[in-house]
Amino acid sequence: MPHPVATRPRFSARRGRGDVWIWFTGSALGLCLLMIAWLIGVVLVNGLGFFWPRPLVKLALKDGSVFLGQVVDREPIPHPGTTQDKGQRTQLGLGNRDLLGFDFKWIDEDQITSREQPADVVYLERREYGPLLGTPAKLTDAGRVVAEGSEGVWAAVQPYLSQVDTDGETALFFFAGVFSHAVRKGPLLTPGMELVAGAYAPETIDPREPSAAERDAAEQVLDALAAVAPAAREDLVYARVDLVPGADGSPTLLELELTEPSMFLINDGTGGTASADRFAAAMQGVVGG
Repeated sequence: MPHPVATRPRFSARRGRGDVWIWFTGSALGLCLLMIAWLIGVVLVNGLGFFWPRPLVKLALKDGSVFLGQVVDREPIPHPGTTQDKGQRTQLGLGNRDLLGFDFKWIDEDQITSREQPADVVYLERREYGPLLGTPAKLTDAGRVVAEGSEGVWAAVQPYLSQVDTDGETALFFFAGVFSHAVRKGPLLTPGMELVAGAYAPETIDPREPSAAERDAAEQVLDALAAVAPAAREDLVYARVDLVPGADGSPTLLELELTEPSMFLINDGTGGTASADRFAAAMQGVVGG
């Protein structure tokens, strides 16, 4: 009787060690990482546009209508049932849903007579009805018209001058139209500063010798005031011209004060004696006594 022969299980050494499952797990992990990277890419492509919005385009059409918006898509004009080329059409994101009743509009490009990117338009985010797009027409303050027309409104809305964060402002004081002294007001709002307790942040006031450009700018401000005011500049007992460096470094008018009482006499470099005497002389010369 033949002896039984021992047999081994028909599993390869590789399968016995689990290499197949290791490769499978690694492949699945790699696929998951690719899907995550793809999803992040989709989020970035669709989300970064909110931080860098598309430019606003103004399109004038043959029928006389004008549309302002962002170009969000462009495609061939669909014409089912034929292969005839009908040209291209552009989709504008218009906003102003409360005024137009719709957010987007397809416009056939053969109907466009002009296309421009105006520099004086505004894009304002709102909580409802989509963004507000348009051209400034009027600026009012408590019902009072401050400026009219696009150019006038933009001139009235002062741009932010970042130099004030480091240089502060220079205040030049004039008594009876004659320069008395100047001070430097340190920056009140600096990058990274913490909120302060109370209504006002503490000011840093130092004596300042204004530059020739600052003196000249302040003199021009008072001369311009005298040209439109009913009184001459020497009739002004007090005037303070606040200047900050402009974008090109030149002095730019921040504020002209004619009644505000903060004269900072003690910061005139003499302890207040000289500027107080000049103010008293101005009072006597203008008011009398």
